[in-house]
Amino acid sequence: MEELIREMEECIATMERIHGLVSSEKRGYKDEEKTEYERCKKRHGEIQEILKERKYLDEQKNLRDALGGQDPEGSQGGEGEERSFESLGDFASAAYSMVSQRGFAHPRRDLLTSSDAAGGYLVPDKQLETILNVKADKSIVRPLALAIPGDPSSPDQEIKMPALKTGALGEFGGWAFEGLADGVAPTQDNDLSFDQITLNPKEQVGTIKVSERLMRNARGLDAFLRKTIMEAKGAIEDYQFFNGDGATGPTGILNSSALLSLARATTGVVGFADVKGIIARQLDLNGAVWTVTRSAMPQIMSLADDNGNSIFIAGDATKGIADRLMGFPIKWNTHTPAVGAPGDILLNNMGYYLIGDGTSFRIDVGYSGDDFKKRLVTLRALWDVDGSSWVLAPVKRMDNITYSPFVGLAA
Repeated sequence: MEELIREMEECIATMERIHGLVSSEKRGYKDEEKTEYERCKKRHGEIQEILKERKYLDEQKNLRDALGGQDPEGSQGGEGEERSFESLGDFASAAYSMVSQRGFAHPRRDLLTSSDAAGGYLVPDKQLETILNVKADKSIVRPLALAIPGDPSSPDQEIKMPALKTGALGEFGGWAFEGLADGVAPTQDNDLSFDQITLNPKEQVGTIKVSERLMRNARGLDAFLRKTIMEAKGAIEDYQFFNGDGATGPTGILNSSALLSLARATTGVVGFADVKGIIARQLDLNGAVWTVTRSAMPQIMSLADDNGNSIFIAGDATKGIADRLMGFPIKWNTHTPAVGAPGDILLNNMGYYLIGDGTSFRIDVGYSGDDFKKRLVTLRALWDVDGSSWVLAPVKRMDNITYSPFVGLAA
């Protein structure tokens, strides 16, 4: 490679020397000068094509090594040398080069273990960590929930977790206790029974069209992808973790059999009595947080106790200090229903919510319709996820009252 570059520089120097003589002497090219000039010009073009092809081949090799060339032990070849992209944009730009230089065919790589395999290039671990490292102010549920990664050898298989299906006294895990005199048989059978929660990661797909110029700009593309993908992924996951029906993604908290919905003191309003009632029925107050719809913000900020004292404590968003209600942090959001609807205010302990992750985040690149003529490229982001409450139903304790890690208000 270095020899070719030196030869190309020599060609340029020769061409400049000949052109300089002709210009300074104000004459035409001599036959031998014209022959030498044309020879150097031709060779310069040939070397450019060779370097371009080598660069392309190197890109493809690096892409294959980083995306699919790992051996079972995780080695990436090259006598132990680890190959990786500098950024997420560098990775996506390299994937784009495979499309733009191969007759615009849509690249695919079967990644799922199910029969309906779908394609996409696995994002390298170095960039994947950036995408999955979701900050609490960008996503509510994932940073606080229990996320279970898939088996690397079969990432999209079902994940089964043991769950306790409680009986009359859930505090004792379904055991029934009673004091007995000698020789007297118990009047109750224990009803301890174990159940399973099945998480079946389901594919989530998002698409966006960008210009070819942006695709060639690795640094600009990296900034664009980091912001848009992280925020979009966090937003759609949060919405599903709250509202999902379990058919094409997670079973959300609002559709969970564990949700405990309390009667509202006043229709369409969140009042002090409601707040007290919700706190009293939270199964585990340690680590509990409020999730409140933004449309309820005026009511929440105006809440006062029976003596007229404010129970809302303002935080400082610029310093990462959350607003608080009765001592518990508030996560304002627009993913739960509007004020007055079920779920407008919830006190959650997200440690009782399970997230099942499947195949790692991946990116696909291609053209559709007449986008090639318009110089537009379609980016497709894919990942697999499922979610469910770890608790199957509200738990009854010794006071004969039910509690739940997810408590809110009914309509």
